[in-house]
Amino acid sequence: MSQVNILVVEDDYIIAAHISNLLIEAGYSVAESLSKGESVITYVDNNPVDVILMDINLAGDLDGIETAMLVIKKHSIPIIFLTANSDDITFDRAKDTFPSAFITKPFKNKDLTRTLEIVINQCDFDYNQNQENVSNSEMLIDRIFVRDKDRMIKLNIDNILYVEADRNYCKITTKEKSYTLSIPLAKFENKITDTNFVRIHRSHSVNIKAIDELNENYVFIDGKSLAISKSYKEKLNTKLNLI
Repeated sequence: MSQVNILVVEDDYIIAAHISNLLIEAGYSVAESLSKGESVITYVDNNPVDVILMDINLAGDLDGIETAMLVIKKHSIPIIFLTANSDDITFDRAKDTFPSAFITKPFKNKDLTRTLEIVINQCDFDYNQNQENVSNSEMLIDRIFVRDKDRMIKLNIDNILYVEADRNYCKITTKEKSYTLSIPLAKFENKITDTNFVRIHRSHSVNIKAIDELNENYVFIDGKSLAISKSYKEKLNTKLNLI
């Protein structure tokens, strides 16, 4: 069972160290401890993160709210704000980023760990209790909900053309646009019950209903050619009505 990977964003190094130690003692994995919003953007673009603990007052040019706004434009990562500023203006600004929680400093250790547990119970992470929950791409039988900028939108499974692996992320492509999820392709496939999806390569899973053409080495979907790996060819052929 994998640990939940948490990114700590806090410009007070003593507080950051305390939070990191608390998380480790509670059984979580600390991805990194950062003090600037600019560093957060670069980090989440290149590393897997399950939850972000975000201070609002940061050392760089971006505050935590501005940083969160940039993060949610590209990633579906739950964000928990930690702040000493509990005024209405700050709270209203934070609400615009749709955070998973808002914790006021100073906080009790148990307040933080309980809040994390609630947030994680709402997400699809394989954590200590190995519970099956709803992820930031909430899976149903015939649709999924994915984050698009500042909201969650519905995608019908049949409208997905193919899904590409991108390290610990995956990209869903439809005729209209693409969406990036902060889960690996294998986990996405485990959540899809539609039997029309089949892996054709370690980097691609396709909707066989969307295949326009194919040859020995490629399938062609909506003008895109996707390579067929030898190890997946037989399984693909059994799914298709070849004459």
